[in-house]
Amino acid sequence: MRILNDFKKIPGLNSNSSKIFFLAISVLSLSACASLEAVSKTSTNLTTASKNWENVGNEVLATCERSKQIEPVTRCERSKTASEEVQAVNTVLKRYFEVMGEATNEKSFTIEAGVGSAASSIGEIPGIDEAKVKAASGLFSTLSKWATASLREKTLQSLIEEGGENAKTLINGLDQAVSAPLLDNLNEEEKNLASRFGSWFINMNVQTPIPLSNMCLPDKAIQFDRNNGGQAYLLVQEYCRSQKIIEDRKKAVNEYQKSLQSAQKALSELQNSSSSLSSDSLAETLEPINKDIGDSIKSLEEIF
Repeated sequence: MRILNDFKKIPGLNSNSSKIFFLAISVLSLSACASLEAVSKTSTNLTTASKNWENVGNEVLATCERSKQIEPVTRCERSKTASEEVQAVNTVLKRYFEVMGEATNEKSFTIEAGVGSAASSIGEIPGIDEAKVKAASGLFSTLSKWATASLREKTLQSLIEEGGENAKTLINGLDQAVSAPLLDNLNEEEKNLASRFGSWFINMNVQTPIPLSNMCLPDKAIQFDRNNGGQAYLLVQEYCRSQKIIEDRKKAVNEYQKSLQSAQKALSELQNSSSSLSSDSLAETLEPINKDIGDSIKSLEEIF
C-alpha cells in the first residue's frame, strides 16, 4: 500500500492510472501467493509421502518375519537394519518437509529432540553408507540453524538451498535400503507360501497347476464344489487371498520408487528456482509433480 500511496503522489496522475496500477500490484501479489501455495502443497505432499515411505520400510522386516513363521531358519537381521534406517531417515526428512511448509506460511517452528536423536542414530546403523550419515547430519544442522530465523521467503530459500541436496541424498538412500530387499523378501514369502499350501494340497490329493499361483487366475482357476471339496475350496480361497496381498505389495514397490523419484524432482525444481519462489513458472512446474506424488501416495495408502 505504501507503493500505491507514493504512486498517487506523482504529478499529473489521473484516477484511472491509479486504478490500473493498483490492479497490477494486486495481480502480482496473487501470483506470488499462488506460487508459494504450490510450494506449500509440495511440502504437504512430501510430508505425507514420507509417512508412507516409513510404512513401506516397515514391510521389509514384516515380510521377512512372515517368512520366518513358515521357514524358521530365515534370518531377518538385514531386514531389521533396513527398517530401522528408513525410520531414522524419515524422521529427519519428514521434519524438513514440514519446516518447508511452515516457512512458506511464515510460521515459527522448533526442532524436536527426537529429530536430533534420529539423525545421530543413523550413524550407528551397521554398514550404513557414510554419505547418508553426512546427509542426515547436514540436514539436521540446516534445520537447527534456521529454527530461530525470521520465516520469510529468504528463510525458505536458504532451507531449500542448504538442505535440498542432503534431502535428495537421503531419499536416494531410501530406495537402496528398501526396494531391492523388499522385492527379495516378497519373492521369498511367495515361494514359502506356495510350498506350505502346495504340501497341503498334495496331502489332500488335489491336483494343482505349476506355478501354484495359476490357480488364482480367473481363466485358469480351479473350481472346488463347496459340498464335495469344502476344505480344499477354503484352502484355495485363503491361498489366493494371501497371494494377492504379496502381488499387490510387489507392485507397490514400483509406486514407492516413483514417489521417491517425484520427490527428488520436486526438490530439484525448488533448488533451481530458490531465488524466485514466487514465480508463476515454478507453480506451473510443480503442479504435475505434485499430482504424480499424490497419485503414488494414494496407491501406497491403498496397499499399506
